[in-house]
Amino acid sequence: MGYSRFIAKRLLFQNKRGFSAFIARLAILAIAISTAVMLIATSLVSGFQQEIAQKAFGFFGHLHVTELAARNLTESSPLIQDNAMVERIAKAEGVNAVFPIVYSAGILSHEEFEDGIALRGVDQEDALRTIKDYIIEGSVPPLSDSLWKEGILLSKISCERLNASLGDTLRFRFSSSKGLVRYRYLSIIGIYNTGLYEIDEKFALCASDLSRSFLEWSDQQVSGYEIFLDPQAILQPKYLAYLNTLLGSAEVDELSAAYAAIDVHVPPSLTLQTMKDIKPSMFNWLSMMNTNEIVILLLMLIVAAVNMITAMLCLILDRTKMIGLLKALGSTQGMTRRIFLWKGLFIVGLGIVLGNAIGLGLAYTQIEWGWITLPEKAYYVSKAPLSIDMVWIIIINCFSIVWSTLVLFLPLSLINRIQPVRALRFA
Repeated sequence: MGYSRFIAKRLLFQNKRGFSAFIARLAILAIAISTAVMLIATSLVSGFQQEIAQKAFGFFGHLHVTELAARNLTESSPLIQDNAMVERIAKAEGVNAVFPIVYSAGILSHEEFEDGIALRGVDQEDALRTIKDYIIEGSVPPLSDSLWKEGILLSKISCERLNASLGDTLRFRFSSSKGLVRYRYLSIIGIYNTGLYEIDEKFALCASDLSRSFLEWSDQQVSGYEIFLDPQAILQPKYLAYLNTLLGSAEVDELSAAYAAIDVHVPPSLTLQTMKDIKPSMFNWLSMMNTNEIVILLLMLIVAAVNMITAMLCLILDRTKMIGLLKALGSTQGMTRRIFLWKGLFIVGLGIVLGNAIGLGLAYTQIEWGWITLPEKAYYVSKAPLSIDMVWIIIINCFSIVWSTLVLFLPLSLINRIQPVRALRFA
């Protein structure tokens, strides 16, 4: 063990009392809290982004194919189902599934209550796979079941607005292709709750044949296509998310590669849009979380830097006599500085280890038990979602160590100004 490191270790670990020991413990605690806050903040932001994006993408798909004039699937004119195009898109890299969708719109009424709704008609079992995770009452029967002939899956929000419950019959008012107002009676076969107001407020699910019957379309006519991608294929590394946030570059986007691979298979008469284009407000809010995370990380790094500078100044001033004595005995400026540099590194190391234990410990307990709850209407989730990215955690730890080490050199310059004679005379 080197001379400087030996003395630094004795000063930190064997001196349990006194002002220096108190300052050292305070510095370790402050660094631990800063590290824990950074880890929890980055896990919380990642969790929010993944949870909400998973709900939105799982319901609507990642990309939509519609006619050029349509602003979205619910306002599109009928398209003749192109099975050849669907097969080509399905074979594109990163594509999990392609589903033809039939959207119709109308007004549901029950008792004296009314609510506008868009019916999302599907004709494949896999298109219902995601919604099964959010069913809170009833179930999702196979599409071959007769319940789908006049049945719908309705959101909890819509049920509350209509004062309806599972099994109730609702009146659906819609306009025919000739502009005539018509009525049908639909039953609630299941109630879902994604927590996303953008989805729950506006959409119900039904069989595509039922939706076509309201529009008076043939079996081969659809509103468009929803394309679902492999989640791992579009997983965006954290550094790219930060690059996108800092530079505002639309090109650094997890859907860009998939869009380019699929767009070549879409005829000129149709248009390909990402969900971020269709629902910009939702995804802009998620992108803003990256900015919030950056601000929190910078603030915590600044707090850690100020804490370490203050602590080291206190430790140096408290050991002025020792510094003077070491210099009088022949210790060089570099050797003396290294004593306090090692002491600072021990403090930083202990603080970061303790901070990781606190931060990751709290994160894992939240993931396991969900003890932090949130108002779902405001945050789209009922429990604070956390996602631990160990690669990003390691990057944060490494950067914190490098940053704290660089900061230590600022107060160490004070050692050069301590004169042995004056230090020993006035100590």
